Amino acid sequence: MEVLLFTAFVIGASRGLGSALVEELLQRPDSRVIAGCRRLGASDDLDRLRKEHGDRLTEMRVDYADEASIARAGSACAELFHHLDLLVNCGAISTAEGLPAEASAGPVAELDGAALRTLFQTNVVGPVLACKTMLPLLRRAEAPVILNLSSIRASATEAQAGSIGYSVTKAAFNMASRKLAAEVRAEGIAVVSLHPGWMKTRMGGEAAPLYTSDVASDVMRTIHPRAMELTGRFVDTSGADVAW
Repeated sequence: MEVLLFTAFVIGASRGLGSALVEELLQRPDSRVIAGCRRLGASDDLDRLRKEHGDRLTEMRVDYADEASIARAGSACAELFHHLDLLVNCGAISTAEGLPAEASAGPVAELDGAALRTLFQTNVVGPVLACKTMLPLLRRAEAPVILNLSSIRASATEAQAGSIGYSVTKAAFNMASRKLAAEVRAEGIAVVSLHPGWMKTRMGGEAAPLYTSDVASDVMRTIHPRAMELTGRFVDTSGADVAW
């Protein structure tokens, strides 16, 4: 009989907060982690973790822009694992590859439809389909959690000029999270939208005050144990509400 380890799937795990969450989760001796990445074998962080933790870390190709990759990952997980305790949707983009930043960020006069559609696919459609695909495995866990990474830029209350495509798509994903939370709450599945703060990542830059390792620790120490209390909400790493 399979040992029922705590099983987590982190999508967007090749770098930044995603890889930090993988590392934090692997600190649990009873855990195994699936790292979803757009390109397999391209992450030095995951290579190091695989050497340290062996077969407790599984890497799978998941690209939010490639819906077939999401379906394949779902099928592979169903074959390999009994259940899924935690799904983390961490991957997102702020610009469309091959197009200038202004095409998605603005000002409005510079926006491009193709850039906006690319962001919507990656930041909304892909993660929503990942939730749909993994629900059967989540339903087999005792206290399943979907953690959707958001941003203060999704807040209509705090909206400022710039970053139009990223902000709009993250706000849309917040609504999707809230809708899903309302649908699955009765099944005991928690869905939380999380603003992790301004971190030192490729998107956040070196001026950011927070380290991804610290944020990952805060998330797992504060948010995950309280997930059902926080389901359907938009919160920061302390569990405090962020204005929609």
